[in-house]
Amino acid sequence: MLDDTCVNEGLQLLLSRLQPERMDQCAIFLTYMMSYIREEADDGTLWRSVHHCTYWERAVWIIPVQHPYLHWTLCIIDTDTRTIQLFDSVANKSLWMNDVKVSKNYKTIY
Repeated sequence: MLDDTCVNEGLQLLLSRLQPERMDQCAIFLTYMMSYIREEADDGTLWRSVHHCTYWERAVWIIPVQHPYLHWTLCIIDTDTRTIQLFDSVANKSLWMNDVKVSKNYKTIY
């Protein structure tokens, strides 16, 4: 079973394997960052959690989303092309559609 440590380490490994120019375009949101959002943490806590990844300077955001029972969905947001790509190994659309609030300005790729 994948836990948050496996997912975070896997994301860091993925980032390390990218070419340097691509690595500088990506922001990775680690699993604990998303737990603050789910728990509706205050703005100061959220900022301390995410400011180091400088997401506002990155074209691609990589976000792991944990579901109950250690099920994971991976969300990749490309701010340049305004697309959201979702990968769900279980392929159950009803499980992850509530996790993504899609703007009318973004195209979602399932």
